[in-house]
Amino acid sequence: MTSTSRAAFPAGTILGYPRIGRRRELKKAVESFWAGATTADELESTAAGLRAATRERL
Repeated sequence: MTSTSRAAFPAGTILGYPRIGRRRELKKAVESFWAGATTADELESTAAGLRAATRERL
């Protein structure tokens, strides 16, 4: 008889692992920067906010 068990999806990530955000915020920020719609400072601010949120969640 075969039984299947499902492991819970991890709630956190490894600190060094890159995260793009729960709603792909970093991807959208990078694409906006590439399109010239935002500045490098805005991109860095978004990335810093996502890193802080990840550390807080872990």
